[in-house]
Amino acid sequence: MYQWKENKKEETQENLGGGTTTTTTYDYTREWSQDAIDSSDFKYPNDHQNPEMPFRNARFAASDAKLGGWTLDADTLGRVNYSQALKPGAPAGWTRSGDNYYRGDAAAPKVGDMRVRYVDLPSGTTISVLALESGDGFALFTTKNGYQVELAAVGNRSAAELIEGQRKAEALLTWILRGVGTLLMFLGFALFLAPLSTMASVIPIFGRIVGGAAALVSLAIAVPLSILVIAFAWLAYRPILGAGLILLAIAVGYGLWRWHK
Repeated sequence: MYQWKENKKEETQENLGGGTTTTTTYDYTREWSQDAIDSSDFKYPNDHQNPEMPFRNARFAASDAKLGGWTLDADTLGRVNYSQALKPGAPAGWTRSGDNYYRGDAAAPKVGDMRVRYVDLPSGTTISVLALESGDGFALFTTKNGYQVELAAVGNRSAAELIEGQRKAEALLTWILRGVGTLLMFLGFALFLAPLSTMASVIPIFGRIVGGAAALVSLAIAVPLSILVIAFAWLAYRPILGAGLILLAIAVGYGLWRWHK
């Protein structure tokens, strides 16, 4: 639905003699959103009212979907990351533009206008499934190490290809989480050192200098410490890689210390 969205911006300025002043400004833009935006939570809701959203995203699974002689349930179908646009006739009061259906003017939408898109996994699509046979369907199977597996993908793929695809996806997620962990560690040290910047901000230029130094110290601690945590986790499974990461952490920490010095 085309809706109002509130954007909040805060600017903090250091005061001469210490302390800070924070100024908060609000501006409102209109955009398409698949989630309902509650305008009653806005700072200034009077001129930015969003109507109730009449439709929400929905997913439907065919009850008689088949893969050869096996029945595919909603869970298995949901694992297939593929769809194509479905283009039925436009109902009364709606117009179609491209793959989307609009209730309102597609070229000049107003708040409350709707945009709907249909997608489906068409009949006849070749898919591959790696799972445990259960009756006339499929279910999760548990490996020796307790890992539960049920994989599905479009195309004629071998078990090795399905497993490799899942491994790459999980490896990417793991590195993203490691990056987030490093960022959180940096923010934690930065918050711990923040009082030093606050005390030095009695003279604004000193506050900025101390704040910059505190950020560098936080970075010098967070990066090698994060690498060490990752390295110790790897030691049990890949000792050579784990040992290499420990050496890397030491080198990074020493390099940052030398650079700061």
